[in-house]
Amino acid sequence: MITTFIIIRGNSGSGKSTLAGELRYRLKDAMVISQDVIRREILNVKDTWGNHSINLIKMIASYGDGLFPFVIVEGIMVRERYGQMLMELKKSCSGIFLPVYLDVTFKETILRNQNKSDDQQCAVSDMSRWWVSQDSLSTEREIIFNDSHTISQMVSVILNDLSREHPVYDC
Repeated sequence: MITTFIIIRGNSGSGKSTLAGELRYRLKDAMVISQDVIRREILNVKDTWGNHSINLIKMIASYGDGLFPFVIVEGIMVRERYGQMLMELKKSCSGIFLPVYLDVTFKETILRNQNKSDDQQCAVSDMSRWWVSQDSLSTEREIIFNDSHTISQMVSVILNDLSREHPVYDC
């Protein structure tokens, strides 16, 4: 089986997890890997240079290659720390590598964060500290979304792109 890797990146509160969830629902047979789950819940490590989550994300994604038609990896994954791992994953994947970057303004991320349940909201001061502007991978086929794109529009654009390679999924 050939696997398509969908890499969803962006700042805290930009809509990455929501987008990944919608894609999983629409694609049905997809494996989803969340940076937050790996880093915070499984490993309990800070997002610093060389933290163990970088290699574990790569290992889990590589495990899904050939087992699932779609592997969705989502997280902030700042290019400076995760870029090399993502490019290695791109080189090793059996199919398509589709990077998606949510280039959402800080003002919009705060608004989106307020729509989360109370237990999932981040403090604005933390979001400000974590903020990285214009952090796309700048690689071929990367899809970049901004404030004006709704989750529904993002899903449609991604599924339309994928439908060229996966007609059986009737994306």
